[in-house]
Amino acid sequence: MSNVSAFLSRVIEASRILKVTESEILEALQEEGIEDNDEGLMLLDAETTSEGYLEGRISVTLENPKYDRKVPPLKLKAAAAILKGKNPFAKPETAPKAEPEGTLTSAIVDALKAQRPIEQLKDKELLELFQEDRDEKIAQELNRRASGLPFIVLATGKTEAGQEKINIEATADLLKRARKGAAQQNIVIEGGSVPVYKISELDPESLVNEVCPICEERDLYRGYCDKCNMLFTGLSDDVRKFMILVARSSGFSRKTASDRKSLYETARNGLEALMSEWPAVTKEFKRLQAIDELPKLRRARSTPSVLKDPFYVAK
Repeated sequence: MSNVSAFLSRVIEASRILKVTESEILEALQEEGIEDNDEGLMLLDAETTSEGYLEGRISVTLENPKYDRKVPPLKLKAAAAILKGKNPFAKPETAPKAEPEGTLTSAIVDALKAQRPIEQLKDKELLELFQEDRDEKIAQELNRRASGLPFIVLATGKTEAGQEKINIEATADLLKRARKGAAQQNIVIEGGSVPVYKISELDPESLVNEVCPICEERDLYRGYCDKCNMLFTGLSDDVRKFMILVARSSGFSRKTASDRKSLYETARNGLEALMSEWPAVTKEFKRLQAIDELPKLRRARSTPSVLKDPFYVAK
């Protein structure tokens, strides 16, 4: 192993986690111009190469009929972190202090006493209220402030779906960034990479589910569609609505892997890239946007009441 480059070492470890061959991972990276050399390692380590994008890139390659593999989304996250030179299995040296359960902070008490509308509450006050009571109106207001972008960071510790604790400080900071249109799929906390969720992805039981913007048949589980084998984390609501319109258009085939791959990769580059690639759909998007008739992204939940298995795949 002494002659193996740092780049190839990461590929080997990532392929081991995913239980695929090294050549499959190399193919996924090479399609983005990332080769086994110093420049390739620099591209992997670049801030512009996000873990979320690497997840999508690997997923698209593996779901190609050439390989026809289905990889659990959490394994994809771990493999992407490894390719970025991180250890996704590292445990933090110290655990954050947990606030006593069933207690409200002074900010919440003050907000309740004042009986202010939720629209007038500060971000942190709203998050603390949501921590105590997963009220759908509060969730909708938070999602509105974030423009549908991911901003939720979970506190450490294993919990069942619907009982997750939020890292208030980190989430409040990301909410400020989301207000300015900045999307982030992962952040580093105590030396480890943790995912960032959209609020609608946080609790699949108490909130409505999000529909896959390509097949429209499956509900997403934390951004993942098991039918398309793709992760849609980090994509804004407008991008997903545009994807639905493209997938419904006459020139698009949902059953064709190349069509799905092209749409997915373009969507990763944002709404402007989609509009440039599909001008005819752009006209329809703007028409429907003007009359508030864009496709709906959410529908009544259909997931099991408890999701304990991190590699759960919908049937």
